[in-house]
Amino acid sequence: MNDMKRDLSPNPVQDVADFFLVNADPESPITAPKLQNLCAYAQAYSLAFNWVRLFDSDIEEYSNGPVVRELLDRYQDYGQAPIPPPPGIDRHSIRGRFSLEQRFPLDIVNLCYGDFSPDRLAEESRKDFPGTWAKSPTLTPIPDAKIRACFRKHSSVVAVHEGMTAQ
Repeated sequence: MNDMKRDLSPNPVQDVADFFLVNADPESPITAPKLQNLCAYAQAYSLAFNWVRLFDSDIEEYSNGPVVRELLDRYQDYGQAPIPPPPGIDRHSIRGRFSLEQRFPLDIVNLCYGDFSPDRLAEESRKDFPGTWAKSPTLTPIPDAKIRACFRKHSSVVAVHEGMTAQ
């Protein structure tokens, strides 16, 4: 029996966070800031490739880069400490929560950014995402259209599109 999701309806952001936590390389653990960035990239890549949100929560501008408020609240106590994978969830079961189209941006983000250090990922995200990255924490939503426009031109998205059209 195939228990994979069949549509592109948005998932809870916690499912996306769980995906990265379960698939984390033990040599490159995930901290709260790194999780924020991985989830933001997954949303951006979904907007660029699928033209729909991967999850319903907004990506918001924060002084340290793009964040999802729900994850900020849930994982803030971890600080720079590694977040353990959620109990009772394995790689197979978490993949079943997403359609094939939704797994595509998740897998790309995990492959491209999963081994980045939290600091390098934060630096990259401030370059890649639209925002002013003010010194004061303001939590301002970044419109999907702005994110999509930035990422449709992102070198990795362009490379994937070119590779797909060359086949």
